[in-house]
Amino acid sequence: MNAPDISAPTTSKAAVASLICGIGGFLTGPLTGIPAIITGHIAHGNIRRAGGTLGGGGMALAGLIMGYITSFLIGGIALLAGIATPALLRQQEKAALVMLTSDMRQMQLAFVDFESDYDSYPSDALAARVKEETGQAAKNSLYQLEAAGTVSDLKSLLHVTRKMKGGWNYFPGAKSTDVRRLVLISPSVNGKHKALFSDGTILDFSSAQQEEAVLKAGPGMVLVPVEDVR
Repeated sequence: MNAPDISAPTTSKAAVASLICGIGGFLTGPLTGIPAIITGHIAHGNIRRAGGTLGGGGMALAGLIMGYITSFLIGGIALLAGIATPALLRQQEKAALVMLTSDMRQMQLAFVDFESDYDSYPSDALAARVKEETGQAAKNSLYQLEAAGTVSDLKSLLHVTRKMKGGWNYFPGAKSTDVRRLVLISPSVNGKHKALFSDGTILDFSSAQQEEAVLKAGPGMVLVPVEDVR
């Protein structure tokens, strides 16, 4: 009489694959989470039809659970983050440009205040007079605003965030009575600049327009690097 076969059932390869893919889903999301679901269902079907000769049901169940979690929960979070990120970046860009506009309006008030005492906006031609009357030497013509007391802290007013690139470009010697003369161009925010004109107008400038204005201005233009005001 033959002894009954009491050998242990073979573990389903699909169940093992489901477990491995399910664990991997916590790193890759749906990329391996979905295969975990597929192989988990295959393993359960094979085990059910095998009549006890195939094991690994617990592995398959664990793989299925982790597969659903990583595919739908983590995958859903990643999808929402992908949708929200561009909108967040646009809002940050908008906020940076609004801040630049506000700073420029304050700069325009300072220029007009300076002009009331020195007959024009700051320039190298006024350096000696400003030093004589205030006792302070400005490191460049734009900083004459600070030396003359029309701006208490120019660095704070020209502060830039990590979203901004380049520096401030100042075009000396304008007057408020000049017709649309360029005075100041802001740093770049994703290729967008703000430009202040002598009559107080603030317009949007592209990086190409900024570069063209700097080339036309020549050596008289003053650059305040980002590093100086960050």
